[in-house]
Amino acid sequence: MSARPTPFPAPLEAFVELFDQEAFWASHEVLEGSWRETDSDFYHGLILYTSAFVHVRRGNRSQGSTRTRPTNRQACGPPGGTS
Repeated sequence: MSARPTPFPAPLEAFVELFDQEAFWASHEVLEGSWRETDSDFYHGLILYTSAFVHVRRGNRSQGSTRTRPTNRQACGPPGGTS
């Protein structure tokens, strides 16, 4: 039996899987290379959003709040875009 094809890039699939497992740092790291290669605002927004979870988990709520502010603007475009 073959794997079900996905319309999403492999790094995004890995990100979602890790995020759903609450492996926030790992999900952040899995997108880092793709973000640097594509300069995608979408990936950058997800990285910032996820880093907020890392900070909150460490007890640094103010830094977690600061990290989410730019994500509303950045995480709105498609994965390959630089919107």
